[in-house]
Amino acid sequence: MKTYSDHQLSIDLDNQFSFGLEVEYILYQKNVDSPALWIKDLTFKEIYEIITNIPFKDIAEMSGVDPEEAHEETSPFVVEGYHLKNSDGSPANDMLVKGVEIRTPVMPSIESCLQIYELLLARLTKAMNNHGYFLSALSHHPTATKFEADRMGRRHDFWTWAKVAMKTYGPDINISYPKEVEEQIFCNLSRFHQRVNYYAPAMSALTLGSPFFDGKIEKRHNDTVLSRRTLRRSPVAPAIEPHLNENGRMEFKFFEMANTTHEYHAMFLLCLVLSLASDNELTGLSEDHDRIYSFGEVAKKGLDGANVFEVIGELRGVSDDVLSRYGFDSRGLDLFWDRLDQGVLPSHQIMEEFKNHGSMLEILHSRRPILSEQYV
Repeated sequence: MKTYSDHQLSIDLDNQFSFGLEVEYILYQKNVDSPALWIKDLTFKEIYEIITNIPFKDIAEMSGVDPEEAHEETSPFVVEGYHLKNSDGSPANDMLVKGVEIRTPVMPSIESCLQIYELLLARLTKAMNNHGYFLSALSHHPTATKFEADRMGRRHDFWTWAKVAMKTYGPDINISYPKEVEEQIFCNLSRFHQRVNYYAPAMSALTLGSPFFDGKIEKRHNDTVLSRRTLRRSPVAPAIEPHLNENGRMEFKFFEMANTTHEYHAMFLLCLVLSLASDNELTGLSEDHDRIYSFGEVAKKGLDGANVFEVIGELRGVSDDVLSRYGFDSRGLDLFWDRLDQGVLPSHQIMEEFKNHGSMLEILHSRRPILSEQYV
């Protein structure tokens, strides 16, 4: 078996990778005092009825996707929130709703995954709009400040995480690998965790886009917080979640929400660079406590955080070689490299719009997911 550090390979691995995308959206309404909707504004019954009437079986079977609690069938459309339980601990088929989610089927290429995502997004957008709801790709609820709910038998760490997750929204980038690559990663999973700990904070910096808390741009000790989500999430949640029993799926959870498909393409590619580079190409390793500290730095300082340019530069320097070895086109990363070169992140643009307009509705609308022309 070839080792994880053996990068002198040129193997045709086409269609042996697989890809899936999960994205969560805030719902908002126009012409209301508090446009960003949350648990007090939404009911599971109403939102669930909307999504269950959206057709999807003509697109693809939901292979590789587990059914969601409180949902009668496996669907790409999910109501997201805090699941409620009966007094005996059984599921109550009800929840406190934070928003909606799209989950793509498992697909054989990044391009096919994103094509399915766009089609699903177009259908979800239309259905929600028909009922007076709109989707927004902010990574932290801009006005919600605190979530409290009964533990309902949950482990304390799960409950603690749920209280944070109810206010955060993000993408999950899912990649399964050819058997040979899967073995290399999962046979030394602790080392891969250390690699992720080192590179993930800088990678996330390229996507920061949630600067609001309690309806205002957040500040901490004179620093403007560029990402409330990253600041709050990193101490209580992992950056990745391995699923060895699910075809060796690796779930990358540290990016922020995007409102264009091109950005998700770049996220997939950067996760491939992180996964496929040899130990000689990417040498950085960190422990969990270093990752948490680095995410906190990035949340407040963005690209100006300690070593961010150096770390991203290391990824950038090997990306062409790593991706070409496995048949991927690295040009999809140009969007991220442009952000790095210009020093302008989504959070900077969002804050500028807020200063100019002072309207949360304008911000929510500016962060609506942008569809390709054929779906508009």
